Amino acid sequence: MNTTHLDFLMRITRAIALEPNARATIGIIYKDYKKQQNDGITISDDNYDISYEKMEEIEETIIEIFKEYMWQECGLNSTWCVQAWHYGFDEPNYYDGDVYVVDQEDGTYDVVRRYLQREEDECESVEGGFKSKEEAMRFVEEKLA
Repeated sequence: MNTTHLDFLMRITRAIALEPNARATIGIIYKDYKKQQNDGITISDDNYDISYEKMEEIEETIIEIFKEYMWQECGLNSTWCVQAWHYGFDEPNYYDGDVYVVDQEDGTYDVVRRYLQREEDECESVEGGFKSKEEAMRFVEEKLA
């Protein structure tokens, strides 16, 4: 465990516990954490009085909580005529290129990117024909995150 991970866990925990609108705060923290990971920032955690096993346990718990915030139901309204779920911390139906899982109402689910600025072909198919919503969501989490 390095301080990047420790800082991430502590900030996420505080956001969930203290923020009335934790979703936006968690999104900002997560983007910062991923950037630090990509930049290769790793600092020893020798100064922290917590066992590695305990940190792993905390991290697993936080990640489970974190996953709950990643998906937001957004369909069956004036914007979507079918059931849809938005992936990410941004507000649904707000940014071009955001990813959605869409119920095709034929027993299958598709993964699409939505481009609100386009007048036609607003949704671009990424992958289709998933047999369950969970399977489509797993695809997004593993391949597009």
